[in-house]
Amino acid sequence: MKSNADINQIINDSPLADYLELQSRDVKALFRLIDDKLPLIIKANRATDILKLLEMKKKYNLNLIIMGAQEASLVAKQISSSNTPLIINPINNIPGSFDELASNINLSSRLEAEGIKLIFSSGGGQNSHLVRQGAGIAVANGMSYGGAIRALTSNVADSFNIARRGLIKPGNIADLVIWEADPLEPSSMPEKVFINGVDMDLTTRSTRLRDRYIKNLDKPNTYRD
Repeated sequence: MKSNADINQIINDSPLADYLELQSRDVKALFRLIDDKLPLIIKANRATDILKLLEMKKKYNLNLIIMGAQEASLVAKQISSSNTPLIINPINNIPGSFDELASNINLSSRLEAEGIKLIFSSGGGQNSHLVRQGAGIAVANGMSYGGAIRALTSNVADSFNIARRGLIKPGNIADLVIWEADPLEPSSMPEKVFINGVDMDLTTRSTRLRDRYIKNLDKPNTYRD
């Protein structure tokens, strides 16, 4: 990679780069997308837009991941043959725009049947807790249980080239969650969480409040721990 001064000279000599107001950091990021094959996430829902992205992936040899993909079932065979992962929200089955008219609650099972690698999202950071519920809904509507678990774990690690994570096997980093019941059941709670093999303390303000008001019931509230 050239120095910042060299890159700035290239930008100055390029009308397109100047029009886009690219900075040296932008050029370096674009270089890594092409040369290092970093994942490029682009959001698209309409089937025709998805096909255009697949063409772009092939033309520029991109490591493409498509997010949204509500009409992906209409072009599932093309997505499968291109080996392109999808990030989808399995709960999202109501069209929010004309780009999503083919939205369907069976999207996950249809795409899984075509051999497409799926990653589940919840549609926003503030709703990340709903991703397990979404996986359960996908299973309730035809997706395999194992496929739903992979969409939460190993498919993520594979698609983003995260080494030694996503699978339970010798030599992998021990990021594990042990659930009290079915992890795809929203009411289930984790009993143990290990990050890098370290047992995490699951105490929270909520658990402390719970314990305060269910223990030492013979004492006034202000005297309980």
